[in-house]
Amino acid sequence: MAKTISMSVGRVAIMHDIRAEYSANVDPTRTHNNEIFVDRLKAFNYDIEAYTNNRFQHAIDTYNAKQRREDRKKNKPYTELLAEENAKLLAKAEYNREHGINTSVRKPTKLAHEYVLQIGDKNTNGALDPNTDMKANREYARQVVEEIQRKYPHANILLATYHADEATPHLHLLIQFVGDDYKQGLPEQISMSKALEQDGFERSQNRGNYAINRFVEDIKDTIMTDKLMEIMHEERDIIGEHRKHEATAIFREKARAEEKHLKEVGAFQMQKLQVAR
Repeated sequence: MAKTISMSVGRVAIMHDIRAEYSANVDPTRTHNNEIFVDRLKAFNYDIEAYTNNRFQHAIDTYNAKQRREDRKKNKPYTELLAEENAKLLAKAEYNREHGINTSVRKPTKLAHEYVLQIGDKNTNGALDPNTDMKANREYARQVVEEIQRKYPHANILLATYHADEATPHLHLLIQFVGDDYKQGLPEQISMSKALEQDGFERSQNRGNYAINRFVEDIKDTIMTDKLMEIMHEERDIIGEHRKHEATAIFREKARAEEKHLKEVGAFQMQKLQVAR
């Protein structure tokens, strides 16, 4: 039987993800079936700010080492620097609203974003359904995580947890988008737009065609769809999705064509850079 595929934005809830806290829909007697595939936060007692400050201290040190003037050095933890930058953005947005200035301001930067990935639902892939292959489900989730880490190196997975103690098995991904090779400021910074651009999803001026949307669709159309066939030996059911009139094979081919195009563009830009040098 074919299964649907979904990847939706979730609420960052680390304690829920690692089952330090239980919500009403969780069956504690089945929690032993859960698994944590990636955990970069345990060493920091699941304090995402502590992890982030440790992660970016090298970038701060590298930046400071290049400054000749003491007043230009950044002598605060990364999260404090980010909080100050976010406060300026919020203040600017408020100023624009108060003065009727119709100019958009970049949204404050989040430390991380959480996504929930799932195949099927409780009727087609229920955790208590005797026809559901939980071992295959878990292996599917594991390989999806591994492929995402490989394919999108700037989408840094902080925590990847597989839940089998709710109605339908699913995967939580806590991602910190990190851009690098900055020419100004810290050489490495948290930035969804920069990270996605470096992973092949350039910004678009077309409304709704946001890089993050294309990132999510690429995961669904390639990694999640391919692994569904490879591990679960099932086709993707696209009924009810916004591209329901297209066959799975068609938009997988479209995704591969886009990936090829991005590689060609990257190679061309690299060639131009070498000529310029």
